[in-house]
Amino acid sequence: MDFEKYIDEKVSNKKVLEIGGIGDYENYSKTDFKEWRHIRIKTIAKELIGGDIEKGGIEFLNARGFDFRYFDIENTNISSDTGKFERILLLDVIEHLNNIGNALENIKNYMDDKSEFIISTPNPMALNNIVRTLLGKKINTLEDHTVWMDEINFQQFAKRYGYEISEINYFTFNPNSSSKQMLMNVLGNFNKYFHQNFVVVFKLKK
Repeated sequence: MDFEKYIDEKVSNKKVLEIGGIGDYENYSKTDFKEWRHIRIKTIAKELIGGDIEKGGIEFLNARGFDFRYFDIENTNISSDTGKFERILLLDVIEHLNNIGNALENIKNYMDDKSEFIISTPNPMALNNIVRTLLGKKINTLEDHTVWMDEINFQQFAKRYGYEISEINYFTFNPNSSSKQMLMNVLGNFNKYFHQNFVVVFKLKK
């Protein structure tokens, strides 16, 4: 699965909220944001608002024509200002949160029965993690991650917070960027659980 193409198809001509998408904004600005996902989405979405807790980044980007708001997904409610969204993106952010339940409850303020809440996260069963474990090494994770998620965890969160899961897809980021990524992608296409990441789509339960 080509993840970036998948996201493009999801957001095309939709009203979109991207949460936590600021990333390395200063570095992206050096190339006029050409490699930044947010600017690509901006060109194809009907409307795009960014939400993040990085106040310096928000100020920096808004001064350059973007529309970012301070947004802590666990407790910020600006829905009276923004209204509802057709697509909400939380891409490789959920594993950084303090309280996932609070986030899932809060984000309902921005959803209606046609909204899709699209969440990606690292796959704990990825082949590289299996290999590292067999070699007696620590699983490859970042210092500021708070949790690993799998399908069962997402199903339980959906059940507890009034969602239903409409899609689950596995993928490897930037599969052509290196021989390692290419191999991971090929093996992941043979067994989906070998892929490095997966994406889950939540909808409000009817």
